[in-house]
Amino acid sequence: MKYLIMTEGTCELALLEVLIEKGLLKYSTEELLYEKCHHARQIKGDIVEMVNQLPFSEKITVIRVADKFADSFSISKIEERFTTMVKIRTSPEFEMLFIINEKLYSDFEKVKSKMKPSEFYKSKNHKYKKSKEFVYQYFIGLSSDDIIRLLKEYNKKRVRTFNKDEKTLLDLLQVFIAD
Repeated sequence: MKYLIMTEGTCELALLEVLIEKGLLKYSTEELLYEKCHHARQIKGDIVEMVNQLPFSEKITVIRVADKFADSFSISKIEERFTTMVKIRTSPEFEMLFIINEKLYSDFEKVKSKMKPSEFYKSKNHKYKKSKEFVYQYFIGLSSDDIIRLLKEYNKKRVRTFNKDEKTLLDLLQVFIAD
């Protein structure tokens, strides 16, 4: 069994790379398709080639990490290779992780009707760039315990109910310690 972890954005990819490096991801590197996560919204091109290079008997679970799943998703070219589709919803906005971690949430609450989390965080941290490099450096500097705590707090900030087939970033962790 292989796991194809696909991220909508490079920020999510950076966080997943940190989870892998810190040994927090519930899947081993060897279980991942070509031992990494992939920044892709669809299964096409290089990913199709990677799947086709695996033994035909090798089954694949697709894990999509995104803030929304509005786009249509097709695996028709190699559908027989896939066993399961797991959707990991990163909502509210990814920048909420920084806001929560830096204890800015109460300040954000006062302006959230006027500002998106990304705008608010940029106003508080002028060095912030929505980039893979920034996100990677930010999370690699946190301890494993801090990342687990942060993802738990982030999960509590979910303001909407999503489809019951959607999971959260916590579902990707190797160990989830209940409160």
